[in-house]
Amino acid sequence: MASMTESSTVLVMVSPDLADDVARVAAAAGYQIVRALPERCRREWAECTAVLVDASTVEATLASGLPRRGGLLVVGLAGDGPQMWRTALTLGAGDGFVLPDDEHAVVQALSRIAEPIGPSGVAIALIPGHGGAGASTFAAAVGLVACERGLSGLVIDLDDLGGGQDLLLGVEDQPGLRWQELTLESGQVVAASLHNALPHARGGLAILTGRRGSGTPVRPEAALAAIAAARGSGDVVVADLPRCEGELLDAVVETADLVVLVTAATIRACAAGREMAARVRARTGRVEVVVRGPAPGGLRAVEVADVIGVPLLTATRPDVRLAHQLESGGIALTRRSPLRRAATTVLDRAVSVRRVLR
Repeated sequence: MASMTESSTVLVMVSPDLADDVARVAAAAGYQIVRALPERCRREWAECTAVLVDASTVEATLASGLPRRGGLLVVGLAGDGPQMWRTALTLGAGDGFVLPDDEHAVVQALSRIAEPIGPSGVAIALIPGHGGAGASTFAAAVGLVACERGLSGLVIDLDDLGGGQDLLLGVEDQPGLRWQELTLESGQVVAASLHNALPHARGGLAILTGRRGSGTPVRPEAALAAIAAARGSGDVVVADLPRCEGELLDAVVETADLVVLVTAATIRACAAGREMAARVRARTGRVEVVVRGPAPGGLRAVEVADVIGVPLLTATRPDVRLAHQLESGGIALTRRSPLRRAATTVLDRAVSVRRVLR
Protein backbone atom coordinates (compact mmCIF):
# COMPACT_ATOMS: atom_id res chain seq x y z
CA MET A 1 0.00 0.00 0.00
CA ALA A 2 1.22 3.52 -0.77
CA SER A 3 2.35 5.55 2.19
CA MET A 4 -0.27 8.13 3.11
CA THR A 5 0.14 11.64 4.38
CA GLU A 6 -2.08 13.72 6.57
CA SER A 7 -3.13 15.62 3.46
CA SER A 8 -5.00 12.57 2.09
CA THR A 9 -8.65 13.48 2.54
CA VAL A 10 -11.83 11.99 1.13
CA LEU A 11 -15.02 13.96 0.60
CA VAL A 12 -17.84 11.65 1.69
CA MET A 13 -21.39 12.30 0.53
CA VAL A 14 -23.32 9.12 1.28
CA SER A 15 -26.48 8.05 3.10
CA PRO A 16 -26.44 6.89 6.75
CA ASP A 17 -26.88 3.31 5.50
CA LEU A 18 -23.36 3.41 4.05
CA ALA A 19 -21.70 5.70 6.60
CA ASP A 20 -20.14 2.94 8.71
CA ASP A 21 -18.86 1.00 5.69
CA VAL A 22 -17.33 4.12 4.17
CA ALA A 23 -15.71 5.16 7.46
CA ARG A 24 -14.13 1.72 7.71
CA VAL A 25 -12.59 1.75 4.22
CA ALA A 26 -11.41 5.35 4.57
CA ALA A 27 -9.61 4.53 7.81
CA ALA A 28 -8.08 1.42 6.30
CA ALA A 29 -6.71 3.46 3.38
CA GLY A 30 -5.34 6.15 5.70
CA TYR A 31 -7.74 8.92 4.74
CA GLN A 32 -9.30 11.66 6.83
CA ILE A 33 -13.03 12.05 6.13
CA VAL A 34 -14.48 15.41 5.11
CA ARG A 35 -18.27 15.80 4.88
CA ALA A 36 -20.30 18.36 2.93
CA LEU A 37 -23.61 18.74 1.15
CA PRO A 38 -23.59 18.35 -2.66
CA GLU A 39 -24.89 21.88 -3.17
CA ARG A 40 -22.22 23.40 -0.86
CA CYS A 41 -19.11 21.36 -1.57
CA ARG A 42 -17.26 23.26 -4.30
CA ARG A 43 -14.12 23.81 -2.28
CA GLU A 44 -14.04 20.29 -0.84
CA TRP A 45 -14.72 18.89 -4.33
CA ALA A 46 -11.63 20.67 -5.64
CA GLU A 47 -9.40 20.10 -2.61
CA CYS A 48 -9.95 16.56 -1.39
CA THR A 49 -7.76 13.74 -2.64
CA ALA A 50 -10.77 11.53 -3.34
CA VAL A 51 -14.58 11.71 -3.36
CA LEU A 52 -17.12 9.03 -2.44
CA VAL A 53 -20.78 9.39 -3.50
CA ASP A 54 -23.76 7.06 -3.50
CA ALA A 55 -27.30 6.85 -4.86
CA SER A 56 -28.62 9.39 -2.34
CA THR A 57 -26.25 12.16 -3.47
CA VAL A 58 -25.09 11.46 -7.02
CA GLU A 59 -27.99 13.26 -8.75
CA ALA A 60 -27.69 16.33 -6.50
CA THR A 61 -23.95 16.39 -7.08
CA LEU A 62 -24.44 16.36 -10.84
CA ALA A 63 -27.10 19.08 -10.60
CA SER A 64 -24.69 21.34 -8.67
CA GLY A 65 -22.70 21.96 -11.85
CA LEU A 66 -19.42 20.68 -10.43
CA PRO A 67 -16.65 19.96 -12.94
CA ARG A 68 -15.57 16.41 -13.67
CA ARG A 69 -12.61 15.32 -11.56
CA GLY A 70 -10.40 12.37 -10.94
CA GLY A 71 -10.41 10.35 -7.75
CA LEU A 72 -14.18 9.98 -7.72
CA LEU A 73 -15.59 6.63 -6.57
CA VAL A 74 -19.23 5.62 -6.40
CA VAL A 75 -20.40 3.18 -3.76
CA GLY A 76 -23.76 1.57 -3.38
CA LEU A 77 -25.81 -1.27 -2.05
CA ALA A 78 -26.65 -4.39 -3.98
CA GLY A 79 -30.13 -3.13 -4.91
CA ASP A 80 -29.11 0.22 -6.42
CA GLY A 81 -30.32 0.61 -9.98
CA PRO A 82 -28.20 1.10 -13.13
CA GLN A 83 -29.16 4.78 -13.52
CA MET A 84 -27.15 5.67 -10.42
CA TRP A 85 -24.02 4.12 -11.93
CA ARG A 86 -24.55 5.91 -15.26
CA THR A 87 -24.93 9.27 -13.50
CA ALA A 88 -21.72 8.64 -11.58
CA LEU A 89 -19.86 8.03 -14.83
CA THR A 90 -21.11 11.40 -16.08
CA LEU A 91 -19.40 13.00 -13.06
CA GLY A 92 -16.15 11.24 -13.93
CA ALA A 93 -16.29 8.28 -11.55
CA GLY A 94 -13.54 5.80 -12.29
CA ASP A 95 -14.99 2.82 -10.46
CA GLY A 96 -18.18 1.61 -8.81
CA PHE A 97 -18.36 -0.67 -5.80
CA VAL A 98 -21.00 -2.53 -3.83
CA LEU A 99 -20.55 -2.40 -0.07
CA PRO A 100 -19.79 -4.19 2.10
CA ASP A 101 -18.76 -6.89 -0.41
CA ASP A 102 -16.17 -4.72 -2.19
CA GLU A 103 -14.53 -3.15 0.87
CA HIS A 104 -11.07 -4.45 0.00
CA ALA A 105 -11.36 -3.17 -3.56
CA VAL A 106 -12.37 0.31 -2.33
CA VAL A 107 -9.34 0.42 -0.01
CA GLN A 108 -7.08 -0.49 -2.94
CA ALA A 109 -8.68 2.15 -5.17
CA LEU A 110 -8.26 4.85 -2.51
CA SER A 111 -4.64 3.85 -2.03
CA ARG A 112 -3.94 4.18 -5.75
CA ILE A 113 -5.55 7.63 -5.84
CA ALA A 114 -3.32 8.86 -3.01
CA GLU A 115 -0.10 7.80 -4.72
CA PRO A 116 0.45 10.60 -7.24
CA ILE A 117 0.98 13.62 -5.00
CA GLY A 118 1.74 16.38 -7.51
CA PRO A 119 2.46 20.09 -7.23
CA SER A 120 -0.16 22.27 -5.61
CA GLY A 121 -0.81 25.84 -6.64
CA VAL A 122 -2.86 28.56 -5.03
CA ALA A 123 -6.09 30.32 -6.03
CA ILE A 124 -6.73 33.96 -5.09
CA ALA A 125 -10.01 35.76 -5.76
CA LEU A 126 -10.03 39.58 -6.03
CA ILE A 127 -13.36 41.38 -5.52
CA PRO A 128 -14.04 45.14 -5.65
CA GLY A 129 -15.76 46.48 -2.57
CA HIS A 130 -17.31 49.23 -4.71
CA GLY A 131 -17.14 50.63 -8.21
CA GLY A 132 -13.64 51.74 -9.21
CA ALA A 133 -11.94 50.02 -6.28
CA GLY A 134 -9.04 48.81 -8.41
CA ALA A 135 -9.48 45.08 -7.89
CA SER A 136 -8.76 44.25 -11.54
CA THR A 137 -5.51 46.21 -11.42
CA PHE A 138 -4.59 44.45 -8.20
CA ALA A 139 -5.34 41.04 -9.73
CA ALA A 140 -3.02 41.77 -12.63
CA ALA A 141 -0.28 42.91 -10.22
CA VAL A 142 -0.51 39.72 -8.13
CA GLY A 143 -0.16 37.64 -11.28
CA LEU A 144 2.89 39.61 -12.41
CA VAL A 145 4.56 39.25 -9.00
CA ALA A 146 4.01 35.49 -9.10
CA CYS A 147 5.71 35.23 -12.48
CA GLU A 148 8.61 37.39 -11.32
CA ARG A 149 9.24 34.74 -8.67
CA GLY A 150 9.49 32.07 -11.34
CA LEU A 151 6.04 30.68 -10.64
CA SER A 152 3.50 29.84 -13.30
CA GLY A 153 0.75 32.44 -13.19
CA LEU A 154 -2.74 32.65 -14.66
CA VAL A 155 -5.14 35.59 -14.39
CA ILE A 156 -8.76 34.60 -14.99
CA ASP A 157 -10.97 37.53 -15.97
CA LEU A 158 -14.53 36.80 -14.83
CA ASP A 159 -15.99 40.29 -15.18
CA ASP A 160 -17.82 40.19 -18.52
CA LEU A 161 -18.73 43.88 -18.17
CA GLY A 162 -15.19 45.02 -17.34
CA GLY A 163 -12.60 46.52 -19.64
CA GLY A 164 -10.63 43.29 -19.83
CA GLN A 165 -7.41 42.04 -18.27
CA ASP A 166 -5.82 41.98 -21.72
CA LEU A 167 -6.09 45.79 -21.89
CA LEU A 168 -4.76 46.16 -18.34
CA LEU A 169 -1.73 44.07 -19.22
CA GLY A 170 -1.20 45.43 -22.71
CA VAL A 171 -1.83 42.24 -24.69
CA GLU A 172 -5.20 43.01 -26.29
CA ASP A 173 -3.73 42.50 -29.78
CA GLN A 174 -2.07 39.19 -29.00
CA PRO A 175 -3.57 36.05 -30.54
CA GLY A 176 -4.86 33.35 -28.25
CA LEU A 177 -8.05 31.86 -26.96
CA ARG A 178 -10.65 33.88 -25.10
CA TRP A 179 -13.52 32.51 -23.04
CA GLN A 180 -15.79 32.47 -26.09
CA GLU A 181 -13.50 30.09 -28.00
CA LEU A 182 -12.71 27.86 -25.04
CA THR A 183 -14.76 24.69 -24.92
CA LEU A 184 -14.63 22.95 -21.57
CA GLU A 185 -16.18 19.59 -22.31
CA SER A 186 -17.78 18.33 -19.10
CA GLY A 187 -15.52 20.72 -17.19
CA GLN A 188 -12.26 18.99 -18.11
CA VAL A 189 -9.19 21.15 -18.70
CA VAL A 190 -5.55 20.20 -19.30
CA ALA A 191 -3.53 22.98 -17.68
CA ALA A 192 -0.53 22.80 -20.02
CA SER A 193 -2.74 22.99 -23.11
CA LEU A 194 -4.68 25.88 -21.61
CA HIS A 195 -1.52 27.88 -20.91
CA ASN A 196 -0.18 27.34 -24.41
CA ALA A 197 -3.41 28.52 -26.02
CA LEU A 198 -3.74 31.82 -24.09
CA PRO A 199 -2.17 35.26 -24.62
CA HIS A 200 0.74 36.05 -22.30
CA ALA A 201 1.86 39.27 -20.61
CA ARG A 202 5.21 40.22 -19.08
CA GLY A 203 7.05 37.37 -17.41
CA GLY A 204 4.90 34.75 -19.10
CA LEU A 205 1.70 35.57 -17.20
CA ALA A 206 -1.18 33.77 -18.94
CA ILE A 207 -4.47 35.63 -19.32
CA LEU A 208 -7.89 34.07 -19.74
CA THR A 209 -10.33 36.84 -20.60
CA GLY A 210 -13.37 37.49 -22.73
CA ARG A 211 -13.74 38.98 -26.16
CA ARG A 212 -15.23 42.46 -25.95
CA GLY A 213 -18.71 42.84 -27.32
CA SER A 214 -19.70 39.21 -26.91
CA GLY A 215 -22.08 39.80 -23.99
CA THR A 216 -21.56 36.22 -22.86
CA PRO A 217 -20.93 35.70 -19.12
CA VAL A 218 -18.58 32.97 -17.95
CA ARG A 219 -20.32 29.83 -16.72
CA PRO A 220 -19.50 28.85 -13.11
CA GLU A 221 -18.53 25.30 -14.10
CA ALA A 222 -16.12 26.65 -16.73
CA ALA A 223 -14.46 28.96 -14.20
CA LEU A 224 -14.15 26.15 -11.64
CA ALA A 225 -12.69 23.78 -14.21
CA ALA A 226 -10.03 26.28 -15.25
CA ILE A 227 -9.13 27.09 -11.63
CA ALA A 228 -8.96 23.44 -10.61
CA ALA A 229 -6.76 22.45 -13.54
CA ALA A 230 -4.32 25.34 -13.13
CA ARG A 231 -4.08 25.11 -9.35
CA GLY A 232 -3.68 21.34 -9.56
CA SER A 233 -0.65 21.76 -11.83
CA GLY A 234 1.03 24.22 -9.46
CA ASP A 235 -0.12 27.57 -10.88
CA VAL A 236 -0.85 30.76 -9.01
CA VAL A 237 -4.41 31.43 -10.21
CA VAL A 238 -5.77 34.94 -9.74
CA ALA A 239 -9.50 35.37 -10.37
CA ASP A 240 -10.75 38.87 -11.16
CA LEU A 241 -14.39 38.81 -10.02
CA PRO A 242 -17.20 41.28 -10.73
CA ARG A 243 -19.05 43.08 -7.96
CA CYS A 244 -22.33 41.23 -8.26
CA GLU A 245 -24.19 38.37 -6.67
CA GLY A 246 -24.78 35.06 -8.38
CA GLU A 247 -23.58 31.51 -8.90
CA LEU A 248 -20.27 32.56 -10.42
CA LEU A 249 -19.24 34.64 -7.42
CA ASP A 250 -20.39 31.95 -4.98
CA ALA A 251 -18.55 29.20 -6.82
CA VAL A 252 -15.22 31.02 -7.05
CA VAL A 253 -15.09 32.40 -3.50
CA GLU A 254 -15.93 28.97 -2.10
CA THR A 255 -13.05 27.30 -3.92
CA ALA A 256 -10.45 30.08 -3.55
CA ASP A 257 -7.70 29.76 -0.95
CA LEU A 258 -7.92 33.47 -0.20
CA VAL A 259 -10.54 36.09 -1.11
CA VAL A 260 -9.29 39.67 -1.19
CA LEU A 261 -11.73 42.58 -1.03
CA VAL A 262 -10.23 45.79 -2.45
CA THR A 263 -11.57 49.14 -1.23
CA ALA A 264 -10.73 52.81 -1.09
CA ALA A 265 -10.38 54.66 2.23
CA THR A 266 -13.58 56.72 2.07
CA ILE A 267 -16.86 56.62 3.97
CA ARG A 268 -18.91 55.61 0.92
CA ALA A 269 -16.38 52.91 0.07
CA CYS A 270 -16.67 51.55 3.61
CA ALA A 271 -20.44 51.40 3.36
CA ALA A 272 -20.36 49.58 0.02
CA GLY A 273 -17.49 47.33 1.10
CA ARG A 274 -19.35 46.28 4.22
CA GLU A 275 -22.28 45.07 2.10
CA MET A 276 -20.02 43.17 -0.26
CA ALA A 277 -18.04 41.62 2.60
CA ALA A 278 -21.23 40.34 4.23
CA ARG A 279 -22.18 38.51 1.03
CA VAL A 280 -18.74 36.98 0.68
CA ARG A 281 -18.52 35.94 4.34
CA ALA A 282 -21.75 33.98 3.87
CA ARG A 283 -19.74 31.70 1.55
CA THR A 284 -16.26 31.63 3.06
CA GLY A 285 -14.32 32.74 6.11
CA ARG A 286 -11.12 33.23 4.11
CA VAL A 287 -11.68 36.87 3.20
CA GLU A 288 -9.40 39.81 4.00
CA VAL A 289 -9.28 43.43 2.83
CA VAL A 290 -6.75 45.59 1.01
CA VAL A 291 -7.24 49.32 1.59
CA ARG A 292 -6.14 51.61 -1.23
CA GLY A 293 -5.17 55.22 -0.62
CA PRO A 294 -5.50 58.13 -0.61
CA ALA A 295 -7.68 58.77 2.45
CA PRO A 296 -9.21 62.22 1.84
CA GLY A 297 -11.07 62.16 5.16
CA GLY A 298 -8.16 60.81 7.16
CA LEU A 299 -9.53 57.28 7.62
CA ARG A 300 -6.85 54.82 8.63
CA ALA A 301 -6.67 51.41 7.01
CA VAL A 302 -7.38 49.60 10.27
CA GLU A 303 -10.51 51.71 10.75
CA VAL A 304 -11.70 50.83 7.26
CA ALA A 305 -11.19 47.13 7.96
CA ASP A 306 -13.08 47.41 11.26
CA VAL A 307 -16.07 49.04 9.55
CA ILE A 308 -16.13 46.50 6.72
CA GLY A 309 -15.81 43.65 9.21
CA VAL A 310 -12.93 41.60 7.80
CA PRO A 311 -9.23 41.42 8.72
CA LEU A 312 -6.85 43.97 7.22
CA LEU A 313 -4.38 42.30 4.88
CA THR A 314 -2.44 45.36 3.74
CA ALA A 315 -2.79 48.99 2.75
CA THR A 316 -1.23 50.75 -0.22
CA ARG A 317 -0.72 54.36 -1.17
CA PRO A 318 -1.42 55.61 -4.71
CA ASP A 319 1.02 54.71 -7.48
CA VAL A 320 1.56 57.92 -9.44
CA ARG A 321 2.85 56.07 -12.52
CA LEU A 322 -0.07 53.70 -12.82
CA ALA A 323 -2.54 55.89 -14.71
CA HIS A 324 -0.01 56.62 -17.45
CA GLN A 325 0.96 52.95 -17.71
CA LEU A 326 -2.63 51.85 -18.17
CA GLU A 327 -2.99 54.25 -21.12
CA SER A 328 0.31 53.32 -22.76
CA GLY A 329 1.05 49.62 -22.89
CA GLY A 330 -0.26 48.15 -19.64
CA ILE A 331 0.94 47.63 -16.09
CA ALA A 332 4.68 47.50 -15.48
CA LEU A 333 5.62 47.14 -11.82
CA THR A 334 8.65 49.22 -10.89
CA ARG A 335 11.00 48.13 -8.13
CA ARG A 336 9.62 50.58 -5.58
CA SER A 337 6.02 50.49 -6.72
CA PRO A 338 3.49 50.58 -3.85
CA LEU A 339 1.33 48.27 -5.95
CA ARG A 340 4.16 45.74 -6.18
CA ARG A 341 4.65 45.73 -2.41
CA ALA A 342 0.95 45.26 -1.73
CA ALA A 343 0.62 42.53 -4.37
CA THR A 344 3.59 40.71 -2.85
CA THR A 345 1.92 40.79 0.55
CA VAL A 346 -1.26 39.32 -0.93
CA LEU A 347 0.64 36.52 -2.70
CA ASP A 348 2.62 35.65 0.45
CA ARG A 349 -0.56 35.55 2.50
CA ALA A 350 -2.32 33.29 0.01
CA VAL A 351 0.60 30.86 -0.08
CA SER A 352 0.66 30.68 3.73
CA VAL A 353 -3.10 30.06 3.88
CA ARG A 354 -2.78 27.35 1.26
CA ARG A 355 -0.12 25.56 3.31
CA VAL A 356 -2.39 25.54 6.35
CA LEU A 357 -5.34 24.25 4.33
CA ARG A 358 -3.29 21.40 2.89
